[in-house]
Amino acid sequence: MDSIVIVTGGQDESGIGEWLRTRLLGAGYQVWVDKYDLPSGDIIALELEKAILECDQVLFVVNQATRDSRLAIFQVDLAMSAKVKITPIITDSTELPTRFTTRKPVVMEGTDDWQALHRLVNDLGGAAIPRVVNLSGHPELPAQAVLVLADIPVPFVSDAASLTHIAIDLGRRVIPYLTWETGLDVGIVSPGYAPVAVALFAYLASRVNQLPRLFWPHRVPTGQFQISGDASVDLQRHLRAAGVEDRLVASSTNAV
Repeated sequence: MDSIVIVTGGQDESGIGEWLRTRLLGAGYQVWVDKYDLPSGDIIALELEKAILECDQVLFVVNQATRDSRLAIFQVDLAMSAKVKITPIITDSTELPTRFTTRKPVVMEGTDDWQALHRLVNDLGGAAIPRVVNLSGHPELPAQAVLVLADIPVPFVSDAASLTHIAIDLGRRVIPYLTWETGLDVGIVSPGYAPVAVALFAYLASRVNQLPRLFWPHRVPTGQFQISGDASVDLQRHLRAAGVEDRLVASSTNAV
């Protein structure tokens, strides 16, 4: 998996640099950001240079504050000199610096722009990384080798009407993730409240001709729970197909 340096010069007020760091670390990338990874007391220029020269990709978060940051300019100039691949991440209406006009940027409109995040990870070579929508109600769950595209909280259920409304609302939020190109490994982390999960899957089964992979938080040796890319059930291929087959068998038996 590639190592990535996210360049913000410590001036990124959009929060996108920090959001990218969290998402890319969860997907399994090695990520370096000066705000978190610059050792206290070390010579800044030397550590920045070391990080750039040892990485495979540089993501330059572009806005007015980062454009004016000397640290960001230093890192970008060093990356260009070292011929490290640089991808500009445009976060506002700031004009792209002239020297980057020949590079295809990624426009990212906030920390909920899952489509831009999906395209970026594909461009980074992570097309095989499972994508999940986290409906568990616990957005702080760490991820391992999974790209978490969205954390969608599950509201409190008080009666049948609210259960139906919540399930349909969650289903409508999940549907866009299930309608990507064929072969993309998309899944969800099920809501922690079983009736909501059952109602959600009932909605999805009737609304789209596709069911997601089901991921679940599981405990790791440290005692923490996490979402893992190698732990999932293919609802479409395993459970739904088995249900159809069993119905056919039951029908033929009853006919006899």
